[in-house]
Amino acid sequence: MNGFRRLAVGLVLLLSGGSLAPAARAIIGGSVDSGDPAVALMVNTSSITLCSGTLIGPQVFLTAAHCVADDLDSSHYQVLGGADPLASADWTASVTSVVPNPAFDSGSGAHNEGVLLLATAPPVGHLPWLASDPGGIYAPGVPFTAVGYGVTDGQTQTGNGVKRSVDLVLGTIDPATFLSDSTGGKGPCSGDSGGPALGLVNQIETLIGVISQGDQACGQFAIYARTDADENFIASYAPEPGALSGALAAGAALALAARRRAGSTRR
Repeated sequence: MNGFRRLAVGLVLLLSGGSLAPAARAIIGGSVDSGDPAVALMVNTSSITLCSGTLIGPQVFLTAAHCVADDLDSSHYQVLGGADPLASADWTASVTSVVPNPAFDSGSGAHNEGVLLLATAPPVGHLPWLASDPGGIYAPGVPFTAVGYGVTDGQTQTGNGVKRSVDLVLGTIDPATFLSDSTGGKGPCSGDSGGPALGLVNQIETLIGVISQGDQACGQFAIYARTDADENFIASYAPEPGALSGALAAGAALALAARRRAGSTRR
């Protein structure tokens, strides 16, 4: 079993002013995603590696534990927003603290969340996350969308750096993880680790899982860590969103409706 581990981008980024070629892509079988502004790219400028992730609070960035567990030096990380942030970032933020989930299980992919606390609040909104599941969102066949900046070719491990999304359905479910089927040529791959699985909860786009790991060539399955299984860890950094305020709920619904009307960013 292969974790969707941090992917070397092969260039000294940001600190040296470098960038990837505009041809870079992400998510196998997906489409370029110019929406989802809360989804951003995490770069470790020391090891020159990347992962995906999501803003779940004004200065709270949720990614995968395995993306940060081997390096807790916050000065090594930057978070970049935008559709093609290695070429032209909409915003950048430095990191003040790095916290992997202490319950992370590298064997199963369960509890695979890590938190980066940002020095400044990016000029975009954040997404709610699912803390409990009374409505049965975790069930086989339920649709969701995976978003990330990873490779588009699992065999050659190439084509990373641009935000893409792909619509999938939940497969096998257990108390801490769920799977999706990648045999149809669609799914996350290397560099998408930490990116969100987004589902509609009460008509609001909500983070229900974190892209964790999968098979080596990204052609069989992908595993996601369920957010409700790690309610205590996540809520200690971003308040539990079980009862969204009226203003936040209305704003999220309007933003989602606007993006759906645009149509071209999701297929």
